[in-house]
Amino acid sequence: LGLSGMWLFFRRTESARSHPSYLYLYFSGLLFGLSFLTKFPQGMLFGAALLIIIFHPELTVVQAAALSKLKTKLFAAIGLSLGFFTVVLPYLVLNHYLYHNWWWPFAAGTSIMSTSTWLYGTSWSYYLTEFFFRNWIYLLFFPLLWWFWKQKEWKDYRKSTLLLLSLLFLAYFL
Repeated sequence: LGLSGMWLFFRRTESARSHPSYLYLYFSGLLFGLSFLTKFPQGMLFGAALLIIIFHPELTVVQAAALSKLKTKLFAAIGLSLGFFTVVLPYLVLNHYLYHNWWWPFAAGTSIMSTSTWLYGTSWSYYLTEFFFRNWIYLLFFPLLWWFWKQKEWKDYRKSTLLLLSLLFLAYFL
């Protein structure tokens, strides 16, 4: 679901040069919301797409005035958010009705992580000692990060979105 949402997000931004289609963003947000409900860390996809819409300069028409660019980004962010909250808001309302707490499943999920299970009972250095050193191929991430910055690949919103997602998922699990 999350990959389908990213595909629709990229599809919308490709067609934004000719005409802005906010329907793509709405359905992309809808798929992000569904993937968030199936696995809560997938909500970072929505956050990354929203950050890319807000901060990336390539996603607006170059000839447009500054106010028009801001308006385009605002409508794009609203379209994505409407799709996301169309799915997530009924879930939160149901939590409020059943548990008298909007965020109860999230709190219960963090309590599971705070118990002393084999994975989460380790220190923050678990991923440095176990993940990178047992999977040597992932050590190539650091030279890739340096190359990404040196070659100014961050100007391409697709590549910057993928890098942002990688960093967000890595930061979540640390």
